Amino acid sequence: MLRLIEEYPRLENRILAKRFLFIGLDYDGTLTPIVRHPDQAELAKDTKSLLADLSHLPNTLVCIISGRSYQDVRRKVGVSRIIYAGNHGMEIKGRGVSFLVRDSKKITKEVSQICRNLNQRLKGIAGVWVENKGLTASIHYRLAESEDAQKAKSIVSPLVEDYAGLRLARGKKVWEIRPNLDWNKGKAMAHVLDRCLTKSWRRRSAVVYIGDDRTDEDVFSLLRQDGITALVSRKPRQGSSAEFFLTHPREVRSFLEWLCNLWEDRGVKSQSAGKDSF
Repeated sequence: MLRLIEEYPRLENRILAKRFLFIGLDYDGTLTPIVRHPDQAELAKDTKSLLADLSHLPNTLVCIISGRSYQDVRRKVGVSRIIYAGNHGMEIKGRGVSFLVRDSKKITKEVSQICRNLNQRLKGIAGVWVENKGLTASIHYRLAESEDAQKAKSIVSPLVEDYAGLRLARGKKVWEIRPNLDWNKGKAMAHVLDRCLTKSWRRRSAVVYIGDDRTDEDVFSLLRQDGITALVSRKPRQGSSAEFFLTHPREVRSFLEWLCNLWEDRGVKSQSAGKDSF
């Protein structure tokens, strides 16, 4: 896996050869560092300003796809001209796209029920808490000692098995409860790309995606042949489908600044030539 910031000359030709630019980004661990509590993951002002600049470039779309709920990630970023995909792409809004996973009311009811049960059974286990995100839920254990985390897991796993419509997935110091559906970030990204750029997006568009978690691997796989993908990690994991890596959200911001400048210069020429724009 190559370090992205060392590949700018080669990437420039790949990007400028396309008519449109699509930038997909995870939030936690990508735009912001991983922190002790999700509420502390605040977007830096200069990063927010940069996202706003990118969203206003000609022939450009920006999409934030997160495990957070749509409302939460929309509030955290706070830029209007962006597509927001919450709950791993189960709810999507922005720039003419509107999507909600099927049976959403039934899922929300079941998630609320299991959250109530978990809050009762996990009560008193230090460093573990439940976050109800509507269509999904998270059980955080980042602040728990190893023994307490194992105790929580012995409660969470069998309880989720009692719910036929739900399944358990693992993230970074978190267990995710999700509906038992064939849907993930990769399928959500494909939906957004098809809707916004038509089915010819592979030929016409430079598609960039950056993420840090295993949930982002589905997007990396989708774009393996046609996109520019980067894993945010100090030690890139073996078997990742990402083409490149970045070591920290600071490097993500640096790359986005380079991309903004590159496409802004290209956009001036494109507008002068009267090419298509969104």
